Amino acid sequence: AVLQEQRETVRAAVDELPEPLREVVVLRMSVGLRFEEIAELLHIPLGTALSRMHAALQRLRSALGVER
Repeated sequence: AVLQEQRETVRAAVDELPEPLREVVVLRMSVGLRFEEIAELLHIPLGTALSRMHAALQRLRSALGVER
């Protein structure tokens, strides 16, 4: 029950991300694509895919109150 609640909390936080960040998170974490594949699929440079993931993780940590 606790694990399911945590999943829902994370899913809600991901849903709140701006679309460009959310796309990268979903393609990486849910679909399991490599960053090279994500960049190709979204027609963005590899560095952009990586920086979007970094920004998304920062926002998620903040939203979820997680410290590194």
